[in-house]
Amino acid sequence: MASSAASDPFYVARDEVQSSVDEMSARYEEWQTKQASGANLARSTSFDELQQKLKEDTHSLTADLRDVDASIRAVEKHPERFPHCTPSELANRREWATRMRQQVRDVKNAMSSEAARQRLSKDREMLQMEEGAA
Repeated sequence: MASSAASDPFYVARDEVQSSVDEMSARYEEWQTKQASGANLARSTSFDELQQKLKEDTHSLTADLRDVDASIRAVEKHPERFPHCTPSELANRREWATRMRQQVRDVKNAMSSEAARQRLSKDREMLQMEEGAA
Protein backbone atom coordinates (compact mmCIF):
# COMPACT_ATOMS: atom_id res chain seq x y z
CA MET A 1 0.00 0.00 0.00
CA ALA A 2 1.46 3.36 -0.99
CA SER A 3 1.79 6.21 1.48
CA SER A 4 0.22 9.54 0.69
CA ALA A 5 1.65 12.95 1.36
CA ALA A 6 -0.74 13.25 4.30
CA SER A 7 0.74 10.18 5.98
CA ASP A 8 4.34 11.15 5.27
CA PRO A 9 5.98 11.62 8.69
CA PHE A 10 8.49 14.08 7.27
CA TYR A 11 5.97 16.91 7.30
CA VAL A 12 5.17 16.53 11.00
CA ALA A 13 8.86 16.24 11.88
CA ARG A 14 9.70 19.23 9.68
CA ASP A 15 7.10 21.43 11.36
CA GLU A 16 8.23 20.40 14.85
CA VAL A 17 11.91 20.90 14.05
CA GLN A 18 11.26 24.24 12.36
CA SER A 19 9.33 25.46 15.40
CA SER A 20 12.15 24.34 17.72
CA VAL A 21 14.79 25.97 15.51
CA ASP A 22 12.78 29.21 15.54
CA GLU A 23 12.62 29.11 19.35
CA MET A 24 16.35 28.35 19.56
CA SER A 25 17.08 31.23 17.19
CA ALA A 26 15.12 33.66 19.36
CA ARG A 27 17.02 32.49 22.45
CA TYR A 28 20.30 32.74 20.51
CA GLU A 29 19.54 36.36 19.62
CA GLU A 30 18.98 37.05 23.32
CA TRP A 31 22.26 35.24 24.13
CA GLN A 32 24.11 37.38 21.57
CA THR A 33 22.60 40.55 23.02
CA LYS A 34 23.74 39.57 26.52
CA GLN A 35 27.19 38.67 25.17
CA ALA A 36 27.47 42.09 23.54
CA SER A 37 26.32 43.95 26.64
CA GLY A 38 28.73 45.33 29.19
CA ALA A 39 26.98 43.46 32.01
CA ASN A 40 28.90 40.88 34.02
CA LEU A 41 27.55 37.56 32.72
CA ALA A 42 28.83 35.64 35.74
CA ARG A 43 26.46 37.65 37.90
CA SER A 44 23.43 36.82 35.75
CA THR A 45 21.41 33.72 36.61
CA SER A 46 19.22 34.48 33.59
CA PHE A 47 22.30 34.19 31.36
CA ASP A 48 23.18 30.82 32.93
CA GLU A 49 19.63 29.60 32.38
CA LEU A 50 19.61 30.90 28.81
CA GLN A 51 22.92 29.22 28.02
CA GLN A 52 21.73 25.93 29.54
CA LYS A 53 18.50 26.08 27.54
CA LEU A 54 20.45 26.70 24.33
CA LYS A 55 22.65 23.68 25.07
CA GLU A 56 19.52 21.58 25.55
CA ASP A 57 18.03 23.00 22.33
CA THR A 58 21.08 22.14 20.25
CA HIS A 59 21.30 18.65 21.77
CA SER A 60 17.65 17.78 21.14
CA LEU A 61 17.64 19.35 17.68
CA THR A 62 20.69 17.34 16.71
CA ALA A 63 18.80 14.18 17.66
CA ASP A 64 15.63 15.35 15.89
CA LEU A 65 17.59 16.08 12.72
CA ARG A 66 19.08 12.57 12.83
CA ASP A 67 15.48 11.30 12.79
CA VAL A 68 14.66 13.58 9.85
CA ASP A 69 17.72 12.23 8.01
CA ALA A 70 16.48 8.70 8.69
CA SER A 71 13.10 9.56 7.18
CA ILE A 72 14.82 10.99 4.10
CA ARG A 73 16.91 7.82 3.76
CA ALA A 74 13.73 5.72 4.06
CA VAL A 75 12.21 7.57 1.11
CA GLU A 76 15.43 7.14 -0.88
CA LYS A 77 15.52 3.43 -0.09
CA HIS A 78 11.82 2.76 -0.76
CA PRO A 79 10.59 5.38 -3.25
CA GLU A 80 7.66 3.14 -4.20
CA ARG A 81 6.18 3.73 -0.73
CA PHE A 82 6.28 7.50 -1.22
CA PRO A 83 5.21 8.14 -4.82
CA HIS A 84 4.34 11.76 -3.97
CA CYS A 85 7.98 12.42 -3.09
CA THR A 86 9.63 13.35 -6.35
CA PRO A 87 13.41 13.64 -6.73
CA SER A 88 12.95 17.41 -6.55
CA GLU A 89 10.98 17.12 -3.29
CA LEU A 90 13.65 14.81 -1.88
CA ALA A 91 16.35 17.33 -2.80
CA ASN A 92 14.32 20.08 -1.09
CA ARG A 93 14.09 17.95 2.04
CA ARG A 94 17.84 17.37 2.06
CA GLU A 95 18.51 21.09 1.57
CA TRP A 96 16.10 22.01 4.37
CA ALA A 97 17.74 19.52 6.75
CA THR A 98 21.17 20.88 5.82
CA ARG A 99 20.04 24.45 6.58
CA MET A 100 18.60 23.41 9.94
CA ARG A 101 21.78 21.51 10.87
CA GLN A 102 23.85 24.58 9.96
CA GLN A 103 21.76 26.83 12.20
CA VAL A 104 22.21 24.41 15.10
CA ARG A 105 25.94 24.14 14.37
CA ASP A 106 26.29 27.94 14.27
CA VAL A 107 24.73 28.26 17.74
CA LYS A 108 26.93 25.48 19.14
CA ASN A 109 30.04 27.05 17.64
CA ALA A 110 29.23 30.51 18.96
CA MET A 111 28.57 29.23 22.46
CA SER A 112 31.80 27.24 22.54
CA SER A 113 33.91 29.89 20.83
CA GLU A 114 37.10 31.13 22.41
CA ALA A 115 35.65 34.65 22.60
CA ALA A 116 32.56 33.46 24.50
CA ARG A 117 34.64 31.35 26.89
CA GLN A 118 37.08 34.19 27.52
CA ARG A 119 34.25 36.65 28.15
CA LEU A 120 32.65 34.42 30.78
CA SER A 121 36.00 33.59 32.36
CA LYS A 122 36.89 37.28 32.62
CA ASP A 123 33.50 38.06 34.14
CA ARG A 124 33.91 35.27 36.70
CA GLU A 125 37.35 36.58 37.67
CA MET A 126 35.95 40.09 38.08
CA LEU A 127 33.09 38.78 40.22
CA GLN A 128 35.51 36.85 42.45
CA MET A 129 37.66 39.96 42.87
CA GLU A 130 34.59 42.03 43.78
CA GLU A 131 33.42 39.42 46.28
CA GLY A 132 36.93 39.13 47.74
CA ALA A 133 37.13 42.90 48.23
CA ALA A 134 33.78 43.05 49.99
